[in-house]
Amino acid sequence: MRTLKRIFLPPRRTDDIAHAQNASLLYWMLAAGMLAALLLGVVNWVEADQRELIAFLLFGAACLVGLYLNGAGRYVLGAALFCAAVLAIIDFILFDAGGLHDTGAAAFLVFILCTTLLLDRRALWLATALALASVLALYLLQQAGFYHPTVLATPRTVVILSILILIFSLVMASVRNAWDTHLRLLAESYDLTLQGWSKALEYRDGETEGHSQRVTRLAVDLARRLGRGEDEIAIIRRGAYLHDIGKMAIPDRVLYKPGPLDAGERAIMEQHPLLAARMLAGIAYLRSALVIPLSHHEYWDGSGYPEGLRGDAIPMAARIFTVVDHWDALRSDRPYRKAWDAPKTIAYLRDNAGKLYDPRVVAEFLEMIGTGG
Repeated sequence: MRTLKRIFLPPRRTDDIAHAQNASLLYWMLAAGMLAALLLGVVNWVEADQRELIAFLLFGAACLVGLYLNGAGRYVLGAALFCAAVLAIIDFILFDAGGLHDTGAAAFLVFILCTTLLLDRRALWLATALALASVLALYLLQQAGFYHPTVLATPRTVVILSILILIFSLVMASVRNAWDTHLRLLAESYDLTLQGWSKALEYRDGETEGHSQRVTRLAVDLARRLGRGEDEIAIIRRGAYLHDIGKMAIPDRVLYKPGPLDAGERAIMEQHPLLAARMLAGIAYLRSALVIPLSHHEYWDGSGYPEGLRGDAIPMAARIFTVVDHWDALRSDRPYRKAWDAPKTIAYLRDNAGKLYDPRVVAEFLEMIGTGG
């Protein structure tokens, strides 16, 4: 049942806007391709044209596999398969029917359009080269006598089609460039907004200036050393900026209390991860990044909060962030204590590896800052 849902239902929305849009577009293209293959297959079955019936069944099967790949998160492979299937069915129809003088030759532009929308600019130029190669190959096959279209193509036909393909590709390259620029500026605006929120939180919480920027940079560097993928690193970057956003909802009398908190006040303070989740849950772009605001006070031995997670049950993004957050906090002056020096902080992290922190994360962090061993 889960596999069927993965194939036939639109992909779930994610906080990666560009990926979500691409996956949704591919889904509907593949669904349209399957429907077209089914309808054209029925027509050819009625007309007893077995060659085209088999071709459209194979095209529909390729679309079905593409739907599965897209649903499984393998968008690029699914998109490449769909584009390849589109080109293959265009070549077959032109070879099996009217040749390069057939109006179906305009479908090469559809192939380039699909590639432009689904993949990147490099794929666009590869698609252009493949379309031009197909035009030339069909002409050479005609000249060699492998197929005999109703109207024979001439070198002039090849030149005109090639020029149309090149002009269309240049236009689509401009469109793709504008779209990529739009997505980049949109992502930058989101990141700048997050940085503004983190700065406001520093002012509200009384943290050392630049704390969020420092821990974000350290968390990203450490995640890369630990072999995390770029998608997860983007999640870590966003989550690090917002790690204590829940403290915006903590009352001043608790947040700014100069002395130790009593049991009731500590219970209020320990609500800030859950408050962060409530504040940000409705923002699709930040949904995955909530693992850090929600879980960065969970400890390896299960003594943390709010859920008391233990060991590998704690998301890796949160385990990474907890180490760098504590490092920066201990190395900074606070109203209730002076900053610790590096040896004391290193000893604290090393002593608490396997207690508060994931031992592997601590070891990699100490290697990263040049104090491993």
